[in-house]
Amino acid sequence: MNKKGQVLVTFVLILPLILMFVGLIIDIGNNLVLRKRAENAIRDSIIYGFKDEYVDINDALDLIEKNIKKNIDNYDELKLNIKEEILEVKLKMTYKSLFGSVFNTGLNKIELNIKYNIEEKRMVRE
Repeated sequence: MNKKGQVLVTFVLILPLILMFVGLIIDIGNNLVLRKRAENAIRDSIIYGFKDEYVDINDALDLIEKNIKKNIDNYDELKLNIKEEILEVKLKMTYKSLFGSVFNTGLNKIELNIKYNIEEKRMVRE
């Protein structure tokens, strides 16, 4: 019996699954990288905005917002709120993603909520 064609047929059947798996890995990696870059940009902007001890809160918020807008491209929504000495920065962004767009998995959306205690000058962990 000649079995040379069986390997080719099996490979052709499995190839789309392998390519989808590789694409999913790339999408998840891209999501993690973009999320970490946005978190770092927000944290750096907050620290820079409150580096001066005697800075006015409104001036600091303006400086933080300018730095975030300068360092993060293509975000959908940015909100800065202060409640009881806690600065809360909420960021929503959407980016191009194969699986997030085609299968509506949410992989192409990032939502961040970062809190900073102004009085203690440190990030607040949830």
